[in-house]
Amino acid sequence: MSKERARNRAAREREAGIKAAARGSDQERQERTTSHPGGKAAVPGGRQAPKAAARAKNPRPGAATPPKKNRPRPAPAKPRRTAPSGRPDGPLARRRRLRIRLLVLLLLAVNVVAGVVWQDWKISLAVFILTVITAPLFAALFLRRRR
Repeated sequence: MSKERARNRAAREREAGIKAAARGSDQERQERTTSHPGGKAAVPGGRQAPKAAARAKNPRPGAATPPKKNRPRPAPAKPRRTAPSGRPDGPLARRRRLRIRLLVLLLLAVNVVAGVVWQDWKISLAVFILTVITAPLFAALFLRRRR
């Protein structure tokens, strides 16, 4: 399995775990509110729990009360997508890197052949400058994206 597919699978599993935990906490909260009269957690012995103890169990104020009717629920928070870091992987990126390497090797071979054929450094320098100038043109011709 490629790294990209494994990373996508791990992200899906992580999201599914987050959703399952959210469903479990919602269900637990609903059970807690429906099992106690008035939606407040009772302390064994019949008396109400002190406010500090209730906050320690449930840090959000008002979360233990039953939800009001016809009240829109807030949209669940979407996980943030981070910017990709490092070198892109995958078959398309590998193919593009291969083509770039071949283009660089071709231009380097042209320079080496020019240096061997013409011993004059002025001609070798002119060929080098010409290859540097034409490299983006060759890249545009041979490395363009096909749609």
